[in-house]
Amino acid sequence: MDFISLQNVGHLCRHMDRGDACFDHGIRKAIHLEARFIAPFPIIGGLASRAFSRSSGLSLQSIQAARQKREAQKSLDEEIAHSGASLPSFIRAGWHILEPARPYKHGWHIDAISDHLQAVTANQLTRLIINVPPGTMKSLAVGVFWPMWEWGPKGLPHLRTMATSFKESLAKRDNIKARRLAQSEWFRNRWGQNFNLMGDQNEKLKFENDKTGFREAMAFGSITGSRGDRVIVNDPLSVDQAKSETMR
Repeated sequence: MDFISLQNVGHLCRHMDRGDACFDHGIRKAIHLEARFIAPFPIIGGLASRAFSRSSGLSLQSIQAARQKREAQKSLDEEIAHSGASLPSFIRAGWHILEPARPYKHGWHIDAISDHLQAVTANQLTRLIINVPPGTMKSLAVGVFWPMWEWGPKGLPHLRTMATSFKESLAKRDNIKARRLAQSEWFRNRWGQNFNLMGDQNEKLKFENDKTGFREAMAFGSITGSRGDRVIVNDPLSVDQAKSETMR
């Protein structure tokens, strides 16, 4: 059973045992993940592009998203043909399923997170703590794309993932997105032969496949008694709870 803990704020990681890894924002304990984003394409400028955007009814953002989608799909399919899809490529190419109108902005921290998650998949790590600022894609990368990357490109649909947060609605949000990704035509066309989702267990809080794998979402206080190959703990405490010595 592998434990992945996600936090929005940095804390010094102490007492790290062998097989552990720690990301921490604000210190250099392992890798400093600060919010740096590198645009995957140049910004389109000039009167002509703005006029085209107005006349076509398309926003510049949606045009950029469509262009990035095409480039990401081509890159992913080439990678699949040669060596299999890496997690960063899977995230880039699958982004349009979850955010079709928003262009994906890659940052080096996504590569760093992916490297460590891939190490978990390869059984090189068993516990991983990721501390990054809010809005830097930790929930999507770890809770949505990574489990479906294991089921799809890595051919490990038997893996069972439990994901929890301080509030059930947050855990359910990512479960819905993961299911949406797994059911998409884009995903099924490439890895649909790996598994089928079960009709009798295909809900917002838990969906299961015919290879006995599942992804289940729950509130942090409800995790007792559950079992899984992956345990993702995403913000187990609210802001108010984090201020309480009793809750901590």
